[in-house]
Amino acid sequence: MMSSSTGTVPDDAVGSAGVEGEGEGVDVTVGEGEDAPEVLAAVGDADGGADPGTVERQPIGNAAGAAQPVFASGGEFVSKEHRRAGPFKAVLLYLDYVRWLWDVTDKERLDREQPQGVVSEKVKTVISGIEELSRDAGISLTESSIRPQFEALVSSSDALKKELASAKINPAQSATASGGSASSPAPPKGILSTLTKRVRTGVLMAAVATVWIFSGNWVFSVGFALQALLAQLEYYRMAMQKGVKPARRISAVATVLLYSFAVGFPYLHNYVMANIGLYIMCYFLLVRRTPATIGDISTTFMGVFYGAYLPSFWVRLRALGTGFPTVSWAGVRAYFPWYPAWAPVPVPDTITQGALITWCTYNTIVAADVGAYFVGKSLGKTKLSAVSPAAGYASPNKTIEGLLGGLAASSLAATIGARLLRWPAWWATGPAYGAMLCLVGLVGDLTASVFKRDAGFKDSGSLLPGHGGYLDRVDSYIFTAPPAYIFVKLILPLAAKLVASHV
Repeated sequence: MMSSSTGTVPDDAVGSAGVEGEGEGVDVTVGEGEDAPEVLAAVGDADGGADPGTVERQPIGNAAGAAQPVFASGGEFVSKEHRRAGPFKAVLLYLDYVRWLWDVTDKERLDREQPQGVVSEKVKTVISGIEELSRDAGISLTESSIRPQFEALVSSSDALKKELASAKINPAQSATASGGSASSPAPPKGILSTLTKRVRTGVLMAAVATVWIFSGNWVFSVGFALQALLAQLEYYRMAMQKGVKPARRISAVATVLLYSFAVGFPYLHNYVMANIGLYIMCYFLLVRRTPATIGDISTTFMGVFYGAYLPSFWVRLRALGTGFPTVSWAGVRAYFPWYPAWAPVPVPDTITQGALITWCTYNTIVAADVGAYFVGKSLGKTKLSAVSPAAGYASPNKTIEGLLGGLAASSLAATIGARLLRWPAWWATGPAYGAMLCLVGLVGDLTASVFKRDAGFKDSGSLLPGHGGYLDRVDSYIFTAPPAYIFVKLILPLAAKLVASHV
């Protein structure tokens, strides 16, 4: 779920083919092609024009007078200035962002602070309806038996309208109650400055991801659990724009349980997920003070399933296999002949078969995006919408040529990895693995794009400079985790048996 281990991360989704840009409200598609990798992307149009295929729906706090949803997004995240450097600064940034997400998804706080603005907008809508009814059917109603009631309704509507005007209730109050600003100017869209941010952030994330993958099973699992909490809160923030009220606390508890069992008791991992629905319903029935709706329950479950359960398979994949049989150089050399002689001898649990597969898999996903960019930029003409209107709506700039380029690049990268990892029938299992990752990653990218467009968001958040939110960077990793685990756990042993039977 972390970003690429060796490559930088594309704007809208990591490793998906034919990705349209959704970072900082600007389009990153070059010409008629696909998304660029961060080190190559031309960010935005020269004249700052918007993508004609993008639905013009802005998140709360981006423009004055925009239609306000039931719950506010809380404006943009602004990190506090911390003097500490190094890892402490990253930890404090993470805590700031989690605190901000928690505040803007606080149902009770929003209910307390926003009812005046929200109710005033609903009342104005009703008044407009009465005025329209009076214009269109006034004569008929005044000649009917309900004339007194209708005249009283019109009179009350006029009085209420004057009362609202004199009260000077700000319609955008619901947008600013959580700290946002309905009229705050959009950030500058400088091409070079944005590209620099993306390059720096991408390089940093690549280095952190590599160290993180080879840090041991428990460190990897804890890191994933912390990221899953971010993914959940960003998803809930988007979902709350539709009026639902997810249960965040039980979701956080479920996330901790899922990742604890994924690394400590993997054979019980799926049983925990099977009981998550029970935990959620018990929370709604015993803890929530107000009755839950279908939307509240399903959104809460989806947050756990999408943000925590699916990516938890990366933890199970990384834990596959054992470390080096011994920490002596002889053992390392015997197990991995290509291991550099100058490199330090690792301890068990740091470099495992699963860790190496995870590292190669992350690079394969990045390769899919690189291939999609180059092929899409030079040859991209056929929009993905020609095959799937729904996919075209989610990401209007994706092309079939870019998808094919991503498939070719990911298949090549996976084949190289399969050869180095000594997979059975590497010349067949490698390309199949790469193609699967590319296609599934595309589904993950489109899924996140659908969420954001339905909520009216350009980005899922604003944690990463030049990139957007956390989900903007990892959406392609969410759906790819279970298929990758199944492929390595089931398909590779089957391929080994087939090869052995023909030897």
